[in-house]
Amino acid sequence: MAKKGRLARKKWRRQHQKEEQSKKRRKIESHRVRADETAISVRGPFIPFAKDEKVLLVGEGDFSFALSIISEGYIEPTNLIATSFDTLEQLEEKYPLVAKANVSALRNLKVGKILHGIDATKLNQTLKLSENPKKVNKNRTSLGGFKINLVMFNFPHVGRGIKDQDRNIKANQELLVAFYESCKEFFDLLAKNRQQEQTAENGGKLRNDGDIDKIAVTVFEGEPYESWHVKDLAKSTINYKVRRSGKFDWKAYEGYHHRKTVGMQDTTKAAYERKARIYLFEKFRKAITRKRKYETDDESSDDAD
Repeated sequence: MAKKGRLARKKWRRQHQKEEQSKKRRKIESHRVRADETAISVRGPFIPFAKDEKVLLVGEGDFSFALSIISEGYIEPTNLIATSFDTLEQLEEKYPLVAKANVSALRNLKVGKILHGIDATKLNQTLKLSENPKKVNKNRTSLGGFKINLVMFNFPHVGRGIKDQDRNIKANQELLVAFYESCKEFFDLLAKNRQQEQTAENGGKLRNDGDIDKIAVTVFEGEPYESWHVKDLAKSTINYKVRRSGKFDWKAYEGYHHRKTVGMQDTTKAAYERKARIYLFEKFRKAITRKRKYETDDESSDDAD
């Protein structure tokens, strides 16, 4: 009888230990889930620039993106240069009332510069920048300085209505190549201007200009956009690599409306219902020190989708 009692108590202790261990595992897992949720909420949407960085937006449609990033507090108004390919008159024709109201709101917010007729594939020419060393001051006035941290192009598209998909893909790849090349020429000219200015000021000693010469491109996911090979073209054209990428969170840009190149017409599916991604590119620099085992040359992603 005593032996049976000891066995019963031993069995109960084992069962109790199993239950306690199970409770601990559930508690640990619960904490892990809450920690992951907190990390996601703290991290927030992927914004490819810091508030104090100077950003050149190209290819703005009705200027609602520029207005949104200022309204949301993602950037200081004076650090933003917002540009459109169209002239102001063309914008008012394509996007009646909307574009004019947004441009007016940006001016009231004291945005750095608002420029029209700027071709993303011919930045130096259409921004009227000069290669002449004697016209450094003119270039500085045109841009409000020689330090541009980022050039951003949201949803580039030739907008020609090309029905043949192969021709459409080729045309948009050519647009991207020309844009990348234009950015490199733009950054190279700014580097020359900075060097000239700093040499004159500091007797030849150049200061560290920080995190500059970056490019951001936003494109829809899926075909035909994946066949554009946005990342491969950046590498093969100007030797840029993806630093980070993340989904384009429509909810993060309150008031932003994606517009078709030709005007106010809606796309077959509303833009905010479509998945899109932002790619942040930087110059490829060969590491001097051996990378730690967890570091790679591949892009890092800010989301898990």
